[in-house]
Amino acid sequence: AVAYFPVEPTPEKKGRGRPKKYGTKVKLKTLLNDRASMKEVESPVYGEQGIKINYRTLDLLWKPVGILIRFVLVDHPQRGKIILMSTDLTINAMEIIYLYGLRFKIEVSFKQALRTLGAYAYHFWMRNMQPIKRRSGNQHVHKRSSEYRNAVRRKLAAYHRHIQAGVIA
Repeated sequence: AVAYFPVEPTPEKKGRGRPKKYGTKVKLKTLLNDRASMKEVESPVYGEQGIKINYRTLDLLWKPVGILIRFVLVDHPQRGKIILMSTDLTINAMEIIYLYGLRFKIEVSFKQALRTLGAYAYHFWMRNMQPIKRRSGNQHVHKRSSEYRNAVRRKLAAYHRHIQAGVIA
């Protein structure tokens, strides 16, 4: 993955054409190898005591979104190197590392609920539901009768109960 440093403002007379939006191109992977620019801190991730991580923070332009992104380059002694991203430039690096740690715990919980417990393996059908073509978009339930809308509500409630029972089990 590549990102770009912001363009330095130039005081001299502007030339023809559109002004530059992106500055110098940098490969994010190469920034992980520069240990001298990294800070060493205690890991903020839940459940990790006594582990020191190295990190570096850079605000760079990323072309897929076209805005400044805060990149946090982390070198963990046991888990290896990782690049974390945030569009919120007000959050500091330690918070970003902590929040990503929580995110991965949540993702593992969802994966376990799906694969081990089968909590999301459901197919509930409504008898009065009209068949629609694949990728046809919205069903415009608000235009249907109140009985149909109530049946859809019951179906969604059944989804929720099935998932909750699966996760609790």
